[in-house]
Amino acid sequence: MSFFENYGQTFSGRRGYVRDTVVAYVSDGVKQDELLKLSAAIPADLPVGSVVDSTGALITTAADADYVVVEFAKAGSTAIVVANPYHTILKKSGLITNGVDVNTIVEQLQALHHSFADYATVALRTT
Repeated sequence: MSFFENYGQTFSGRRGYVRDTVVAYVSDGVKQDELLKLSAAIPADLPVGSVVDSTGALITTAADADYVVVEFAKAGSTAIVVANPYHTILKKSGLITNGVDVNTIVEQLQALHHSFADYATVALRTT
């Protein structure tokens, strides 16, 4: 089996494990994410795209939205990898919002300097 066939089997249909689920563009490959150390372990798995509060818990209101997870985190972890708001442009369609209105969450995250781009938006001009 070739690498590409194996890659397709590994990640096809596994939306919550692949960074490009929520990341549209990065301006700096090193500074695109941050390690967030938590004071307590997370109670449940956090798929890529999960919008979490400052404790690492899934949000219950838009006002709680502080971070977007960009690396799958297993329950019991005491650190998570989140998007850096200054070097990463996110896909609104990749956010996991726990039932909270996505547009309200986007507004909250934009207030924290996150940028968004979806299919209808040109985020980085190339010419």
